[in-house]
Order: sequence, then structure tokens, then C-alpha cells
Amino acid sequence: MVQIDIRETYSFGEYSFKNYTMLTEAEKEQMLEWRNHETIRKNMYNTQPIPLENHLAFIESLLSRKDRYYWMVCLNGKPVGSLNIVDVDTDKESAELGYYMAPEFFGMGSGIFFINNVLAFAFDVLKLQSLYGATNVKNRVAAYIDEYYGFERTGSKILIIDGAEVKFDEHQLTVESFNKNR
Repeated sequence: MVQIDIRETYSFGEYSFKNYTMLTEAEKEQMLEWRNHETIRKNMYNTQPIPLENHLAFIESLLSRKDRYYWMVCLNGKPVGSLNIVDVDTDKESAELGYYMAPEFFGMGSGIFFINNVLAFAFDVLKLQSLYGATNVKNRVAAYIDEYYGFERTGSKILIIDGAEVKFDEHQLTVESFNKNR
């Protein structure tokens, strides 16, 4: 059964997951800086930079939400990225997955380890049974990683973002498929 404690910093091997609601002001600002980085936000549903006051209000709203959770991901105590699960359905034990690595880690070859630990955390610690999401078709690296881990393509959707049509491939990964491809 899915049980998430926003006050707990989860440890999983060399990785730890600290809920956004427990972050220091400096850590909250770091998460926003990464999220607003052009390379990261260009692949999101909302590609516009988020102002600090909106970011802080959003984090405050997470204190009373039971359908969305955000974590700062650390490797050996050093922040390396962000993970979120939204539209959490505790009955179906499923959620929509979102993540990104800190820009300074791009191209270093550590992404596959980051994703492996993010997925393992979602399945092994949070006890989710399936994850789904959508990947901007221009984000080839994420598409390759999805394929590597056994995400099944379930469809596609077109969103209007900044006045232009943007195609996203939709996909799903079950805990069984993930365990086969670890």
C-alpha cells in the first residue's frame, strides 16, 4: 500500500529524497533555479520561468495535498535533481512521474544511475505499482531512457505550449517491467 510521509527524508542506497516541504530556503531556491534552467523547462508542460513567490506558495500548498509530492534528490548528501509524483491514486497504486537532473550533471553519464534510483525509490520505497508520464518527443535522451527501462508507449498527445503545438509521447511502467530491466 502506498504511504508517503512528507516529513521523512527517505534514504535509498547512496541516494536520499527530501520532500520540498522540508527544504531550507536556500534549497527551495536551488530547486527553482534548476527548474527554470532553459534546458530543463523546455521539456515541461509549462515552459515559462516560475517566479520565486509562486514557487514558495506552491511548496506551501503541498503541505495539505495528498495527490502530489516533490523531492530534492541527493547523492551522498549532494543535491543532484528533483523527483515528483502527481495524480497519486492510492487505490490503483499509480502516479504520474516527473524528474530532472541538475544541469551541472548533464552529459556526465550519471543520468542512468539517477533514473534507476528514482524508479527504484518509487517502486520499492513508496510501493507504487505503476508509473505513467509523457515525454516531449524532442527530448530524445528521456525517450531512450524510457525505452531502456521498459516503459510501454500508450499513446501521444499534443499540447499548446507558448502558442505552438508540442507533441508528447505517453508511456507507462509497471513494477514488474521495471524489475525485469533493472
